[in-house]
Amino acid sequence: MDDKNTQHRSIQIVQNEITTLITSMRKVSTSRWGTTSTFRSIDEEPDEFLKSLYFLRSTLISLSDLFELDCSMLLAPFIGIIRDESISGYITGLALLSLNKFIIYEVISANSKGIMESIDTLAHVITHTRFQGNEQAKDEVVLIWILTVLRNMITSPLGVFLSNENICECLQSCFRICFEVRLSELLRKDSEETLNDLLRHILRRARDFTEENHSESEQEVTLQRENLSDSTSYTGDSESYTEDMGRGTEEVVTDKIEDNPSTNGLLDIEDTEITTDIPVLTDAYQLSNNITNSELNHTKERPPYQPYGLPCIKESIRFVASLINPFDKRNSTQMLKIGLNLLKTVLENLPANLDCFPTLVKLIQDNVCKYLVFLLRHDSLQIFASVLQNAYILFVTFRSFLKLQLEIFYNKLMEMVSNEKLFFAKKEIIMENLVQILNAPNFARDIYINYDCCLYQRNLFEDTCIFLSNLDNSQNGLSTLHMLACEAVVNISRNIARHHTVANSDDSTAQVDSAKSRKLTPEDAVNIRSIKKELLAGSLAFTQKPSEGIEYFISHKLLKNPPEPMEVAVLLKRNPWLSKKSIGEYLCNKKLETTLTEFIKQSDFNGLPLLSAVREFNQSIRLSGEAPVIQRVMEIFSDYWLEENENGIGNVFANVDAVFVLTYAILMLNTDQHNPEVKDPMSFEAFNRIQREMNGGKNFPVEMLRGIYTDIKENEIVIPEEKGGIVLDEHLWKMASKLSTSPEAQFYDFFPALIPEYDKDIFGLIWRPTISVLSFVFENATCEAIILKAIEGFKQLSLVSSHFNQPFILDKVIHTVSNFSYLLSPVENLEDFVLLFGSSSHAKLSISAVFDICIAHGNIMRDSWKDILLSLFRIYQAQLFPIELLSVENYLTEFEEIISYTENAGNKQDASIISSILSYMTSDSQRVPNANEVKAKESALECIRNCNIDKLLQDTKYLCLASLQELIRSLITFSQNNQETMSHAEEEKSIFFLELLVKITTTNRDRAASFWQELETHLFSLILNGMSSLRFCERAVVSLLQAINSLFSMGSMSERALQSLKIFLCIPQTLLTEIGAQLLAGIRKIISTRHLLIRRVHDWSVIFAIVELTGSGCCPDLVSFRNELARTTSDNSRISQKILQVPWEFSLDPKDRLTLCPVPYRFTSCLDSYQQALTLISSLLLDHCPSLSATNILAFTHAVRTFAEVTSHLPPSSDPINPRTAETNPNSNLLSVPFWEKEQQKCLNLLVVTFNHVHEICTQIALDELHFTAEGMNSDLKRVAWVKGYCPLLQGMANLATSRNRSLRQSAFTVLQKSLLSPHLADMHVRNWLNCLERIFFPLLDYLLKKDKSITSSSLEETRTRSITILCKVFLQHLTNLQALPEFVDLWIQILDYMKHYMLLENSDLLCEAIPECLKNMLLVMKTADIFENSKIQFNNASLWDTTCHIIHEFLPNLMHELFPGQVTTVLTVTSPPTDSKPSTRSPLVEISHTDILDIDQVIIIQPPLPPVQSTETNTPTHNQIEITIPENDPPPFELEGSKKSDVIHDS
Repeated sequence: MDDKNTQHRSIQIVQNEITTLITSMRKVSTSRWGTTSTFRSIDEEPDEFLKSLYFLRSTLISLSDLFELDCSMLLAPFIGIIRDESISGYITGLALLSLNKFIIYEVISANSKGIMESIDTLAHVITHTRFQGNEQAKDEVVLIWILTVLRNMITSPLGVFLSNENICECLQSCFRICFEVRLSELLRKDSEETLNDLLRHILRRARDFTEENHSESEQEVTLQRENLSDSTSYTGDSESYTEDMGRGTEEVVTDKIEDNPSTNGLLDIEDTEITTDIPVLTDAYQLSNNITNSELNHTKERPPYQPYGLPCIKESIRFVASLINPFDKRNSTQMLKIGLNLLKTVLENLPANLDCFPTLVKLIQDNVCKYLVFLLRHDSLQIFASVLQNAYILFVTFRSFLKLQLEIFYNKLMEMVSNEKLFFAKKEIIMENLVQILNAPNFARDIYINYDCCLYQRNLFEDTCIFLSNLDNSQNGLSTLHMLACEAVVNISRNIARHHTVANSDDSTAQVDSAKSRKLTPEDAVNIRSIKKELLAGSLAFTQKPSEGIEYFISHKLLKNPPEPMEVAVLLKRNPWLSKKSIGEYLCNKKLETTLTEFIKQSDFNGLPLLSAVREFNQSIRLSGEAPVIQRVMEIFSDYWLEENENGIGNVFANVDAVFVLTYAILMLNTDQHNPEVKDPMSFEAFNRIQREMNGGKNFPVEMLRGIYTDIKENEIVIPEEKGGIVLDEHLWKMASKLSTSPEAQFYDFFPALIPEYDKDIFGLIWRPTISVLSFVFENATCEAIILKAIEGFKQLSLVSSHFNQPFILDKVIHTVSNFSYLLSPVENLEDFVLLFGSSSHAKLSISAVFDICIAHGNIMRDSWKDILLSLFRIYQAQLFPIELLSVENYLTEFEEIISYTENAGNKQDASIISSILSYMTSDSQRVPNANEVKAKESALECIRNCNIDKLLQDTKYLCLASLQELIRSLITFSQNNQETMSHAEEEKSIFFLELLVKITTTNRDRAASFWQELETHLFSLILNGMSSLRFCERAVVSLLQAINSLFSMGSMSERALQSLKIFLCIPQTLLTEIGAQLLAGIRKIISTRHLLIRRVHDWSVIFAIVELTGSGCCPDLVSFRNELARTTSDNSRISQKILQVPWEFSLDPKDRLTLCPVPYRFTSCLDSYQQALTLISSLLLDHCPSLSATNILAFTHAVRTFAEVTSHLPPSSDPINPRTAETNPNSNLLSVPFWEKEQQKCLNLLVVTFNHVHEICTQIALDELHFTAEGMNSDLKRVAWVKGYCPLLQGMANLATSRNRSLRQSAFTVLQKSLLSPHLADMHVRNWLNCLERIFFPLLDYLLKKDKSITSSSLEETRTRSITILCKVFLQHLTNLQALPEFVDLWIQILDYMKHYMLLENSDLLCEAIPECLKNMLLVMKTADIFENSKIQFNNASLWDTTCHIIHEFLPNLMHELFPGQVTTVLTVTSPPTDSKPSTRSPLVEISHTDILDIDQVIIIQPPLPPVQSTETNTPTHNQIEITIPENDPPPFELEGSKKSDVIHDS
């Protein structure tokens, strides 16, 4: 149904068009087509046009399907009207409109009968339309309809039936209208647009064509096109240009443009005269029955139908190329513009598979590219811009076929921009074009692979980079060229970054994949570039001195050793960087005749005329001016040329001598015609006369000689490189055309999978020019948008350098951008700097960019960390640093300290009042900042806040290890302290970087093992050199403690970090006094938060040793180590290793003891350190002592004891206070005697509290270590409690009992007695009690035997009495258990020995009363317990009773008789020591080994080394004494310095 409606509608359309046309014809000419009242049949109609229309209308009435009618019959009436030159333009236009409707509404289609022949005829008739002109405007309407019909016919489905000749005719008609200057601008523009549409449609079909299917027709059309091209005519200087492009060979076109007054000069297409017209239809029946295709067609036989294809495309391109030929003087500026516009359409629509059409490729290579390059010399900016637009499309789309042409064009553009005489507008257009080209997908990669990675091609990409970075900067300010250069280099980096940031990038599809291209791997590219680099260096050496150049080639294996002549000839021939003069000097050597012959043979002279061969040869070598040399070279040349052309054009010459003579004559003629010194050049006759009978006795052909003479006269034989200009351009194009099939023209493709490797090499060439261009743009930019554009370029550069892991490049980028921020420049006035920074957009934007780059790409930063750190310090120095980042740890306060930069104001205390008054009077009032300064300051602060410095510091935890280590090294470098004294500025700088170092260390504590050695060594150095700056040293101490504290959660690193605490035991006492408070506060924080992570006894030993050393002045004997450390060089690593190797290994050996440093009984620590130490110790006893454990209880109790002992020996209350000290020392009021009495009592209380907590601590240890039983703590743990807790504490109490302060002594004795009777010690093992007597009471009794001048005699006697009394009580309380010990006899004898010596002391009334009473109690108890009767208890084979009686008899002769009357029978006589001796200093009766207690690492037993006191008492020895010798190698732990190794017991 739809088909029937369509056919019915088509018939109606035709009928309507017939009616419209008939009506219009009658209206236009009533005389010719007017109506009559008389009826006339179709046959009677006199006008053949009306008759044909009537007949067609009557035919349509009887048709139901229009396709039943032959298409030629349907079109015949309309075609007849169009071809008749007597019909007006109006009627012709209506006929054209009807044909246009038939095409648009598909009245005629591919299904119509005779469509092929009808379309062929239709195209021919429309292109040869004839009509009578009237008015120009109306006639131009007809021409517009002609263009419309042509456009619709070719672009419709019917266009496939057109032949190559039809297409050419249509295009020719459009060209004829387009170039007719007498037509209106609108019509010519419409014609031009029609040409564009037609070319666009034709070229889009080219992808379906093949070269082979059209070879025959291409030749035919080419012949016709060549014939037509000869008929091209120009009318003087007019821009009218006609060329018949589509007429067949059966007619002769005699188109002439003439002025026609009747048509106002209108060009009438009907002015074309055709020898054979369409047959006149005189009979209607003949039209309907006898009209045939042959009658509608030309009378002459037309070629068989063949659809259009490649031939018309080739002819179209050739014709368009001819319009842009700059060498054709007939091409006006307007024609060039139209031709370039049409060429743009052609290039935009050429098929991508252009390599399938070699003829088209050749046409583009030889004609289009050449004309475009030479058009660059045109003065018109419009043409110049159009040339570059076409070049962009051509070389970007088809660069794989135009390798050599692209190189020439590209070099030409860069050369033009570098030309100072070129108009700036042209330079700007060129730079815009270069930006477009470089931004094309894969273009940079392609030119890098195909030029920089080819041996004999110019380094096009590298030269482009250098060119962009070396633009003329002579102009003031920033020019458009610099902005375009900036955009070009940034685009390259952006394209690289885009390819590597977008997944599954499709950039590779933009590359024209030529079937002829090959792929080049990145490895091959690198190798070729390496060889090329050597080749360039060798070429330079060859140019300077040929022999050295050859040696260079040999040494770098570019030539064999010795080189072969062929090999050298090829290198000299193909190497474009060699000087032609140097080649001539080298080859003209007689010894190298073989090499010269091979060099000449590298040229292809086959079929080349002699003059052309001479020109080509002279373009490759410059011959010296010596005639013999030239003669010898030309002889070899003549031989080779004749050999190549022996069977061709060489037949003209009789022999080789004739060739040589004419060759030499050519050279001579060239010199004669073009040498300026020759004033009268020879004429042709003279030249001809000289060559007579030189051709083997005959003459050369005159025509040949005339051609040679004329050619040389017009075109000098020159070396193009030396001549330059258009000569060089012509030479380059000839070489490009000749080498189009050579290896040099081979285009290499890349492997898409290896794009990152190519881009890495490309980036290695582009980054330096990019930085240079961006720096210039950034520095000279006055607009913020331009600055941001430059910053974006720096960021792109950073992104790519990060992707390719190029730290060096990123460092350069950061350093360059940082320099624009003024932060790296020295500043004299900080206020001026803040104003400068806040008011400079360059500075603010650059520093923001720097921090953005660091945050984004910190992983690959190396040396640039130094720039970042210096920038941060300058920000801090200008007081712009974020306040929240300036908080630092201060262990002495509850809150963090805020550091700030302060300028050194000098010592203000030295300024006198008078100078202050004068300064005030002469100084101006304080200046109030103006609004601009306030705004600049706020802007600077806002900028720094937006830099996200906190994020930069926090993100260091994501840095790779190499970058983090470099950052740490930079911070260490900037926080060094290698000077004896530090200036204020240096101190501020070092402290700032030290705090940053700590922040970054704590942030990266999980990776601290990688840099801890360097950090530790650095901090050690700062602390040991701390006297140069106490404030800096204190911050170094805090930094080390912070670092150690942060590493506790890092497993093994905690143990390693704790070893660093040993440094504090090596600090000089004077320095330790200054920093002690901060140090102890930091250790206190570590213990309070990390005590569970400190698991080694050794670490606790070091910690509490530091507490003792810092708080009290007690320390291990480090004199020898400090001396050795002082002799150590300044190598920090050696110092660090030396400190860590200090053997802080303490054991139970009594020989390992502490001394009071530097003077016994002298408090050397500062009060703050002392109070911090006591606070630390007290804090450990709070809340059930959670920080105390088996690993630290011994060290802790030792520390408590140490402080108690130190304070116990301070001056008594009767000692005066030095008033001078009170004036000079701000803390002198705190150092008064009442204060220290309180401190002594406080230390004693610490001993008591600690003693009371020992049981609780050991119970917890038992629970932790599963040693707790139903009966309580097991025996091993009880011994541990004694050794680690009770014993040291009781020793401390005993030491306090020897204090010079009477009240303290009394309190100490009370506490000691109470502690010994404590229920915690009730069930203690008997050996511990024996150890108690040996290590506590016996040393105490030994000390009290000495005369202490600081204690009054009465006080000393009271103390001695109380000590003897307590000893007796303890002995009697535990007598039952003690008597079972094998050492009981020795213990008893030693007790008696002490009583004897105390009884023999002078002025001891209390002792004389107390000792006998104590002895009585002990003897009675022992007698009651039958200890004396025990036969097993003996001494030197004597019973205990006898021995006891004998010893007591020496100092109390009657005691035994009074106490035991009748039981004392005899007294032994034994050898006794002299009377002046004291009780023996013997080894303990019981030793507790390590294995008896616990398997621990190291234990500290600290005994108070009290100063020796020489006794004033002397005793006279008797003859009857018993000598008891004590081993010398094991002195008692409570032994005093200077005590003897043995004591003698006196016999009374």
